[in-house]
Amino acid sequence: LVQIPVDVYHGWMCVSEEEAIVVNIPTEVYNYENPDEHRVDPHQNDIPYDWRRKDG
Repeated sequence: LVQIPVDVYHGWMCVSEEEAIVVNIPTEVYNYENPDEHRVDPHQNDIPYDWRRKDG
């Protein structure tokens, strides 16, 4: 179980040869009219992590 605090950017990717399954269970129902999310391009941002290390 991984719990991610509010306002913490997070992401995931499979780094194995086998398919991975991720199950996201939010604490509240998603509100499409007022989403509580902010999406960031994993390759063009100010977050100091290089996703290309494993995905080519």
